[in-house]
Amino acid sequence: MSEDLASRVARLEARAEIEELVARYTLHAAAAEVEALAGLFTVDGVFHARSGSVRGQAALVEFFARSLNPGTTVPIAGQIHVRFASAERATLKCLMATTFSDGKPGGFCGHYDDELEREGGEWKFASRNFTFYHAV
Repeated sequence: MSEDLASRVARLEARAEIEELVARYTLHAAAAEVEALAGLFTVDGVFHARSGSVRGQAALVEFFARSLNPGTTVPIAGQIHVRFASAERATLKCLMATTFSDGKPGGFCGHYDDELEREGGEWKFASRNFTFYHAV
């Protein structure tokens, strides 16, 4: 193998941190914790969805406050695929399904294409692009 043990361990630790980032995203989204959710993005982070794009912490807080209702939706992430460009940058693709937790049938599914950066020693979303597949 061309990578030394320290590099391989660092890459595994980074992957675990990125998986934790995705988990925190789903938990904050489910609870509509909009400031914590926006804090998972870089200072000038961008979120793209069918309803439009927003950039920066303040705009992300406003967007999530309009879009999320606490206790009504539960996002579920899976099939996480990470590619490292460097020790400070990576791309992420993961599937996302959302179900309603308020007794209503249905939900929707799609996937995220993300650009990630280490900012302040933490992995964060620099860009999060949601591709909608269909309602369930």
